[in-house]
Amino acid sequence: MPRAVLLLICLALAAGCAPRQTVGLAEAGRTAALPYPVLLPLDGLLAGTEDTRLEDDSAARLAARAAALRAKAARLNAPVLAPAARRDLEEAAERRAP
Repeated sequence: MPRAVLLLICLALAAGCAPRQTVGLAEAGRTAALPYPVLLPLDGLLAGTEDTRLEDDSAARLAARAAALRAKAARLNAPVLAPAARRDLEEAAERRAP
């Protein structure tokens, strides 16, 4: 009898962990019934934007920005710890490992 109860509990837990595929279908049915969004005229959307034009120094500014971003990426990819500190931490972790 205890094995049957244990088996039923395991089956109930396994069923509770299974993904439900019907959730996506319910969302699709509900969103399909919504009206199509209203399209806005482009003139009204562009009225609040500033006019962007290329200037003589645009290429130099873009190159400088790209260089600054590459330098930042290199700093972000650099090691966080100094080699000595990293070695000390690794040695401490090895001493603690069973």
